[in-house]
Amino acid sequence: MGGSARVALHVLGLLHEMGYRTILVAVEPTKWDRVQRITGINVRADEERPVFPFKVRYFGIYARLLTAYKLSRLKNKGLCDLTINTHGDVLPVGTDITYMHYPTFAIFETQYVNEKYNKSWFWKLYIKPYILMQKQILSRFETKVLVTNSEYSRQAIIKYTDIEPIVVYPPVDIDDFIKVAGNRDREYRVVSCGRYSPEKRYEDVLNVAGKLPRARFTIIGSLSGKVSKPYVEKLRDMKKRLHLDNVDILVDVPRDEQVEIYGKSMVFLHPMRGEHFGIAVVEAMASGLVPVVHKSGGAWLDIVNRGMYGFGFDEHKIASAVMNALLSYNSYRDKVIERARMFDENMFKSKMREIIEGVARR
Repeated sequence: MGGSARVALHVLGLLHEMGYRTILVAVEPTKWDRVQRITGINVRADEERPVFPFKVRYFGIYARLLTAYKLSRLKNKGLCDLTINTHGDVLPVGTDITYMHYPTFAIFETQYVNEKYNKSWFWKLYIKPYILMQKQILSRFETKVLVTNSEYSRQAIIKYTDIEPIVVYPPVDIDDFIKVAGNRDREYRVVSCGRYSPEKRYEDVLNVAGKLPRARFTIIGSLSGKVSKPYVEKLRDMKKRLHLDNVDILVDVPRDEQVEIYGKSMVFLHPMRGEHFGIAVVEAMASGLVPVVHKSGGAWLDIVNRGMYGFGFDEHKIASAVMNALLSYNSYRDKVIERARMFDENMFKSKMREIIEGVARR
C-alpha cells in the first residue's frame, strides 16, 4: 500500500479516463477490496495477468523481474499499444514509459540504506545479486520516457545513467484530508504513518514520546510483507518496556479513521531517512499537520523545501524539532495546507496525460 502502488492505481485511473482498456501485469493477484479500503482509491484494471496465482512470500523482488516475461508475451501478441512500468526498476524488456521511484542499483551509494540491508548479512546476500542484475539490465535498458518522483531521485538517476528523467510528483489524493484541515479543536498529538517496515524507523517515534510525555503519539501503519508483523511486535514490546502510555500503535486503519485522527492532531513526524518522496507527508500537511522530517530525501528537498514548510531534524535533535513544531503550529498551519495543494493528484494526472499523449503520437 506504499507510494508505488498508489502511482499504479492512479495511472490505471488516468488510462481509463483517456479511453484505454488496461491490463495489469503483476507478481500476484491483487486484493482489490483491501486496496480500496486502505487507500480509498476505487480503481481496478480491466484484466489482470499475474505471474503466480498465489501470494509470493519469498524472493519478491526477484519475482518482479518475471513480469517482463508476461509483458513480452503481451507485446509479441500485439495485445498492447502502450506499456507503462510503474514498479520502477529496470526490466529486461522495453517499455514506453518507466516511472522510476529511486534507482535500486544505486541504493548502496547513499548513506541512507534500508536498515535491514545494512545490518544483516542475510539481507545483504539477498539484495546484492538483485542489484548486480539491475546494473546488467541497465546496460540495455529501453524506455521512451523516464519519469521519476522527486528532485532527490532525479539527481541519483542522472548520476548513474545517461538519461535525463522528468520529475512528476506522485499523485496525492488530498480531498478527504482537506475536509478536516479547518478543524480548530486539535489535540496535543503527533502522528506518524506508513508501512510497518524497519526502514520507517518508528523506534524514533517511541523515543521522542518518552521525552515528551505531555503529547500523544499515534503510529498508523499497514502490514506489508513478512517483516511487518515482527516489526509491530518489536514496537509494542518497546512501548511496554518504556512504559509509554502516551503512544498508540494502530494497524491497517481504514482511510476514514485515519482522516479523523489527522483532523484532531497537530504535527506529523516522519522519521525515515532518505525518503524518496513521501506521500504520507503531503496527506498530513493537507489535513493541517505541521511536518517534521529528517533532513534528507524528497520529503526534505521537495516537500518541506529545506524548512520553508515545516521542520527538519538531524540524527540527535528529533524531540526538539517536534516540540518546535507543536509550539509553532498556528503560524505554520495555513501555509502547509497551501503547500500540499501543489501535490494534488490532478497535477500528477495533467503531467502524465501530457507524457502519455506525447508517446502515443510517436
